[in-house]
Amino acid sequence: MTSKALTLASVAGVILGCGGKQRVTEREPNLREAIVAQVGKAPCSSSSVCRTIGLGVKPCGGPQQYLIYSTAATDSVRLAREVARYNEAEANRNRQGGLVSDCRALVKPQVSCISGQCAATAGAR
Repeated sequence: MTSKALTLASVAGVILGCGGKQRVTEREPNLREAIVAQVGKAPCSSSSVCRTIGLGVKPCGGPQQYLIYSTAATDSVRLAREVARYNEAEANRNRQGGLVSDCRALVKPQVSCISGQCAATAGAR
């Protein structure tokens, strides 16, 4: 879904719903952008600083995607807090909208430092 479509969907959710949690959903696209910006290019000097975090929630459970980040460049506590807030808003939207998904589980990628950037390893399972 494009950013514009996601924004329109969030605004529609605010217009149709009256729950207090809708306000978080209204800002969801901005929060997602802030999370992605916070992760940035994930610079590293060793694989020990490379991590993953699940972003988004599929209606049947599990993350929509995994972000790869560097603890050397990202505040892990802040990132986890913002991802949890984003994921909670998305889970609420899924429940309230009765949404469904393909229910395929994503495999958490193995990561390492490749050419100064945290990345999924080629043989990740």
